[in-house]
Amino acid sequence: MGLIFIFSDKFIVILDVLIVFYDMIFIDEL
Repeated sequence: MGLIFIFSDKFIVILDVLIVFYDMIFIDEL
């Protein structure tokens, strides 16, 4: 159960990074 929680935490961090990259791309296009 602890391992799943750690994996979930890492997945949230990855999603955060992807959102930042998406923001950068949209700002560049605009």
